[in-house]
Amino acid sequence: MIPRVWLYLGWALVFSAPASSFLGQEPPTKPFSITVTPVRARVISGDPVELEIVLRNTSDQDVWAGAAFDGGIDASYEYDVRDSSGNPAPLRERHKTAETRSVIMSPPLKPGASKEEKTDLDPWFDLTKPGEYTIQLSRRLNGGADDPALKSNVITVTVVPKN
Repeated sequence: MIPRVWLYLGWALVFSAPASSFLGQEPPTKPFSITVTPVRARVISGDPVELEIVLRNTSDQDVWAGAAFDGGIDASYEYDVRDSSGNPAPLRERHKTAETRSVIMSPPLKPGASKEEKTDLDPWFDLTKPGEYTIQLSRRLNGGADDPALKSNVITVTVVPKN
């Protein structure tokens, strides 16, 4: 006879294991990837900090790829911009009261397709203080506030003083 505690432990392990381990399948992959590259990794204070963004559909289904612009920056992404101490970069006043909002409806990205764009952080963030800034973007799966967000790589941009 198997002791009851071992029986319970065995059932707990069976029900806590991912279904994919029983089905011989890998867990689902992320439906898209975000790759961010600075246009210039070294920027003079006061010059724009521009990013190149590549959104790639890594799934076997169409992925929403629309954009919502707010003050000239693609607001369909969330921006995590931090100084060398890990503090969030300051927001510009005009971002707090931005009234130039537009939504661009674009066809969904087909499986394997990618969308490239440039964006400038200047309308939202005050990056005039010299130093290193880390930047990471994230995007919601279908653009909804309750959807899970997938993150990009982390990049570093160095702002140097004007001569």
